[in-house]
Amino acid sequence: MTRFKTGRRRGGKDALEALLFVAEQLNIKVRVFNLFAYSIFERNEIKVNALKKRLHSFKYAFEGFRTLLKEEPNSRIHLVAAAIAIAAGFFFGITQSEWIALLFAIGFVFAMELLNSAIENLSDLVSPEKNSFIKKAKDQAAAAVLISAIVSFGIGLIIFIPKIILLMEVMS
Repeated sequence: MTRFKTGRRRGGKDALEALLFVAEQLNIKVRVFNLFAYSIFERNEIKVNALKKRLHSFKYAFEGFRTLLKEEPNSRIHLVAAAIAIAAGFFFGITQSEWIALLFAIGFVFAMELLNSAIENLSDLVSPEKNSFIKKAKDQAAAAVLISAIVSFGIGLIIFIPKIILLMEVMS
């Protein structure tokens, strides 16, 4: 027999009921713990799936860039110009702010080139026949690429002309 808080003795039936009550309480706690652990696992699983989706979206982005380089001849010219500018940056030891300007200019040109290609591809899909509105959209997208290339070329001149002049003075 067991004694409870009341101080009176209880028989076997009461003790069994008390054990069942404790077991039930423990079972509830175990179920709560299981739900809590499952929700943590589920949240982590969701985070892992979200991360996989994010990484997969990078795959699509790189595929788009690869398609741009494969299908657009001007993008390959921009890539060569970017490689030359980056090599010149290392050669002349440009400052951190000059690197920022240079990399921003390179990214700006490629972003405009990608948007231009996307507009052209969608336009060709929507209206394979000649359309004056589609022509305007394509021309404006091409102009955006041209402006970005001109501005980037100007940034390159601002960064590299003084360094080239200094190099020529040192060499002479």
